[in-house]
Amino acid sequence: MTVSEDADCSGLPILGETVCNYDEGFISGILSVYTDKPYEAIEVDCWATGDRVCRFHANVIEDGEQTDET
Repeated sequence: MTVSEDADCSGLPILGETVCNYDEGFISGILSVYTDKPYEAIEVDCWATGDRVCRFHANVIEDGEQTDET
């Protein structure tokens, strides 16, 4: 999923790290509610790392999989 004008970070200087943690949780939550499956979203490109868009990968969490947050 690509977000061209992310209100959290569009126009920020390069900070060297992704900063859209809220968006990761928001995307995970929406996908989980609408599909009735647990999702994990990870930001892979960010304005704050020098990219011109914020881009997220979202994957279904399979039974028994560990995420970074657990």
